[in-house]
Amino acid sequence: MKNEKLLIAFFSYHGHTRSLAEQIQKIAGGTLYEILPQEPYAEEYNDCRARAKQENSEGANIPLQGTCHDFSRYDTVLLGTPNWFGIVTPPVASFMKQYDFSGKAVLPFCTHGGGGMGHIVANVAEALPSAKVREGMEVQEGSEEESEGKIRAWLQNNGISLDS
Repeated sequence: MKNEKLLIAFFSYHGHTRSLAEQIQKIAGGTLYEILPQEPYAEEYNDCRARAKQENSEGANIPLQGTCHDFSRYDTVLLGTPNWFGIVTPPVASFMKQYDFSGKAVLPFCTHGGGGMGHIVANVAEALPSAKVREGMEVQEGSEEESEGKIRAWLQNNGISLDS
């Protein structure tokens, strides 16, 4: 399998970011890892929003389910998140605190409902000063399946070899 040292780690609230991560894996290979909070977010948008705002204000170090085994073996991490308030979600922020990204290439990607990339790349770069944070990619929610060309270009521009 190509890109065996490529990790695609993501958090998905309603499945949009998961769909995008799966598209990326089909194109580039690598290992998928879903970042899951121990306590799932409420389905009701306003409840989810209130919790996320509170977690962000408290420094977003929430407990996560499971661990990403052999994290150190990956050279490149594609880090996926929905755009919540222009930054990464609390589960992704907690994931960044939990692992040592020193020397790894990190390529952020996000799904959004109209907010684009927001400050996600800067947010990741600030959280991971010892990593090589590269260009990010954003995809509008609901258009993940039609984004193959955009995904391919993003991966190639960042030196990721493609499976197909």
